[in-house]
Amino acid sequence: MRRKFWPLLLIFAGICLLLAYFLLFRGIPEAVNSEQTSSAELMPSLEPRSESQPPATAKLSPTVQELHTVESVPLEPTQTPQPVVPTRILAVTQATVEPTENQQTVESEAVTNTTPCKIQNCLTRFGTSGRQEQIAAAHSAGLPFGVYLTWYTEPSPPILQDVQFWQMVNINAAGPVQSAAMIEEVIAANPGAVWIVGNEPDVVWQDNVTAERYAEIYHDVYSMIKQQDPTAQVAIAGVAQPTPMRLSYLDKVIETYQALYNEPLPVDIWTIHAFILREEADSWGVGIPPGLDEVKGELYEIEDHNNIEVFGQNLECLSGLDG
Repeated sequence: MRRKFWPLLLIFAGICLLLAYFLLFRGIPEAVNSEQTSSAELMPSLEPRSESQPPATAKLSPTVQELHTVESVPLEPTQTPQPVVPTRILAVTQATVEPTENQQTVESEAVTNTTPCKIQNCLTRFGTSGRQEQIAAAHSAGLPFGVYLTWYTEPSPPILQDVQFWQMVNINAAGPVQSAAMIEEVIAANPGAVWIVGNEPDVVWQDNVTAERYAEIYHDVYSMIKQQDPTAQVAIAGVAQPTPMRLSYLDKVIETYQALYNEPLPVDIWTIHAFILREEADSWGVGIPPGLDEVKGELYEIEDHNNIEVFGQNLECLSGLDG
């Protein structure tokens, strides 16, 4: 039985030999040639070379010529897509830069309806007071004011640009605190100055002068200043606040002056303070003006002192006195 299979085994072995021949002796040379070619390109030759023979270069990196070729190709810049809807910041900026028609109308009306100030320098309506070094510091810091005072007479007040110094004659029930000689000296050194006669004569812990006595003191000081310097301006002392009680004090001053001197009270500048203080005897605040029989007036509380509505009402009272 073994003899029957020998021919088949021989045939099968021959076929395998043929296949092995074709695979080994026909396919391998091509693969070897291809591998050798790649190796030759990737690695330098191991054979010795002469000095004139240039060294072999690897093909992994591009040549200088290839680099120039790549760099010479123009690159087209990409375009950043524009947003379809503007951002909210852009919208706010546009609205801020370009006012609407309504805004322009309101602004033009405000300018048109503004009443011109009757005083040549409107900033003189805004003043400050204190020691000279405090005034100088406020002016250097940029605080806007056109008038300042130190609550006293100054023969040589500091000169500030676009700011006027107002002189003050301090008074009490006996009359001027400064001597007549001192007042005359200051008048001569400061022609055309503004003079305030007293400070809050209606307050007991300030000048503490009755309305009748203040009319007499004002007459004497006014006459002294005007006789020596007709260009000077004389201001009446400011009462603490424009309440009905304080305005009645001023009415008594005006009536007394008219009765004593048979002429109206001459006032170049009216000054009235705009505090918001309690008017009650034996209490905090400004109390009752000397010479008046009332026991209470405006009963402001401490928290009312920064009440902007009351302050606005006081300004309206002041505007009614502006002549």
